Amino acid sequence: MDRKEKEKDLWGLLGFDTLIVLACLVVIALNLGIAGSMPLKLLAGILPLLLIIFHAMWTLGAWRGLGFLALSALIGFGFEVLGVHTGIFGRYVYHMDIPAVLGVPILVTLYWAVFTYIGYSITTSFLYWSGWGKPSIRNSDWWLLAWAVFMDGVTVTAIDLFMDPLQVKLGSWSWLEHGSYLGIPLRNFAGWFMVTIIITALFRIFEFYHPRRLVGVSKKVYFVPLCAYIVLASGFMILSLVFRMSTLTVLGSLLMLAVVALNLAWYEKRLLLRNHERPLSEIFD
Repeated sequence: MDRKEKEKDLWGLLGFDTLIVLACLVVIALNLGIAGSMPLKLLAGILPLLLIIFHAMWTLGAWRGLGFLALSALIGFGFEVLGVHTGIFGRYVYHMDIPAVLGVPILVTLYWAVFTYIGYSITTSFLYWSGWGKPSIRNSDWWLLAWAVFMDGVTVTAIDLFMDPLQVKLGSWSWLEHGSYLGIPLRNFAGWFMVTIIITALFRIFEFYHPRRLVGVSKKVYFVPLCAYIVLASGFMILSLVFRMSTLTVLGSLLMLAVVALNLAWYEKRLLLRNHERPLSEIFD
């Protein structure tokens, strides 16, 4: 399969994912019942994972890509078990009608892999748009490694800041204590940030010492995770409007769309700089 065919398949999967998200939103908006939409819920969990697996294996290589996703799922699952049974991130219980392991639904574990990879990829696109590339031992750019890990945490935590109140409203889980962020304890989000940076720090440090060039892959393929992030933000926005959670609509949209706007602005700046350095004949070819 050549590069163009792979890109076409990635965008096709993203388009299918978007349709499934829209179908789920219709089910919810028309009050058709969450329990009755189990096939949609399973598709909404499996399709994003397939997209992420395909993208990760292509951009990172098969073993690194699968290794990153496995690392994310295992560490995410471990901290979820810790959170459910100790209340370290706030006391909560899951109510999902799907298989669970040690009190943690399987989909939650899968979404740790999906969300963490999306955050990692968006940060990586920032690195490429800036012209820096990934930090490596060759360049001794430890500061860039620290910045990348921090941005991974911010990007992923923004997802939960928008998603968590909606999932509570949907009955996916409930909090047994009242918190200061729309009823959710702030240490839950501190936990998301901490777990994310643990995962990505481990992987980025590995990459730092064992860099791998992006060969045969267009950097524009990093727009796929960014578009997935936009689909997530849009879905959350619509749900929050359906549930008349206006404060969440504003806060969540500002947080997630700020990441998108900064990324696109950074890419636009890169294009302007590149075009400034190129002859006019090349720009208009």
